[in-house]
Amino acid sequence: MRRGLRSFSIDAIQVLAITGEPTIEVDEAELNRELECGYAIFSGAATRQAVLRFSPQLARWVSRKTWQPQQQSEYDGRRYILRLPHSQDTELVMDVLKHGAEVEVLESPELRARVKQRIDAMRDLCAGTESARRPGCLSKQVLEH
Repeated sequence: MRRGLRSFSIDAIQVLAITGEPTIEVDEAELNRELECGYAIFSGAATRQAVLRFSPQLARWVSRKTWQPQQQSEYDGRRYILRLPHSQDTELVMDVLKHGAEVEVLESPELRARVKQRIDAMRDLCAGTESARRPGCLSKQVLEH
């Protein structure tokens, strides 16, 4: 439909249909160039740079993972610094959030603000007496047991 390369998460595919239309040959170098600039399923030219700093507790495990093919990393004492070029931060925000307080967004200010917005929204969702009825939130009574 968009006449361009697209990446999809296999678990998001709900229906598969064989159409009989011929496939399009894509040069491997072009495919790699297109995919290596983005982050996760988002391809395209990297227009942003994220810099993340991980706690010493997570540094060893996080340093073994390739988040993005052109990432750069270093150790700052016992902390792990990861630099990630990306075009969109949708999945990057989710990846940062799953590490909780063990990761800090040093750059960019926009990414840091997006992560903070999600944290604030999670806190607001779970606050107050209504929280027991909301998915993913535990009531005060449950937490006290």
